[in-house]
Amino acid sequence: LSQYLDEETLTTIDPFDAVQLAYVIEVCINHKNQAAAGRYLYANSRDKLKNPNDSDRLRKYLMKFGLRFDELS
Repeated sequence: LSQYLDEETLTTIDPFDAVQLAYVIEVCINHKNQAAAGRYLYANSRDKLKNPNDSDRLRKYLMKFGLRFDELS
């Protein structure tokens, strides 16, 4: 996470969130675009939504930490 987050965020992020965010970043790195990563991450919950927009959900999640999909590598 130190590659993607600033020092202040690293010291204030909860351990639970750190593990989850690290996994999300790994998934993003392994998918060619945000839509594909979103579909993978929200594969089960997307069926319960009226208008699933997995790419937007992922974008909003990453933004909570000041990250963008295209900045992850």
